[in-house]
This record gives sequence, C-alpha cells and structure tokens, in this order.
Amino acid sequence: MAHLSEAPQYTKLQKQSTWNRFKNLLPFSLRQSILFMYERGGVLFFALNHPGYLKEFNYKLSLIKSLLKEAAALLPDLRSINDVKAFVSHQALGTEEKDSLSDYHYTENSQATFSNLATTPEIHDKIEEIREIIHCNQKPS
Repeated sequence: MAHLSEAPQYTKLQKQSTWNRFKNLLPFSLRQSILFMYERGGVLFFALNHPGYLKEFNYKLSLIKSLLKEAAALLPDLRSINDVKAFVSHQALGTEEKDSLSDYHYTENSQATFSNLATTPEIHDKIEEIREIIHCNQKPS
C-alpha cells in the first residue's frame, strides 16, 4: 500500500499527510482549531475556525516555527516551508450536523396536572400559560 502513496500523481496527498503529521506535533489547543492547511510560495497557511484561536496561534508563533524547524529534519516535505501564517476561515463546515439537530423533537413528559397555588394574578397567569404550552407539546394519543 505504501508504494501506491509514493506514486507521482499522489504528491499532494503526500504533502497533506506530512502537514497532518506536523499538525499532530502542535499543542492540543491549536490542533483542535485547525480546519485545513495548505502551502503556497514557501508559506504554510493554517485555516482556523475562530478568531480567538488566531490570537493564540500568533501568541505561540515562535513555538510553532521552532517545531517546524525540528520537524523539517525528519519530514522532507517541510523543508521548503519558510514561514507560517494563519487566518480565520468563514467556510461553513459540519452543516449537516446542525440541520439534523434542528429537526430534533422531544416528547413532553409532563401531563400538566400540577396545581396552581400562585396568589399573584400575574404569576397565576404565567403558570397557566406554561400549562397550555405543555398541553400543546404533548403528542396526541
């Protein structure tokens, strides 16, 4: 299987594999924030998923560059990289999961058989509104 990945048509996959190995050397807080990576003109770009992670990335830039120098000794595809930059990607990832969560419905466990002991008219009315909401949420039997 390894001889297939060394074929010339898979050089982009080899580079991506190398970048993923480098990504695994980074601290966990940075690793979880990286959406994807690519190289252009000797610069390795990191696409991050939140502006807060961009600040943390810039704060730890010297650590990242030193890890890159050490990793370049072991991973030959990293030798051509001279600089590291990051940006926040506004690309929507994982939209299928969000869509499936919005279709989630729960069954109402309450039967709204509680007694309303409120003496204040406003509170009494609010409790009755809650009772009506519970009745509307119940599945018809």
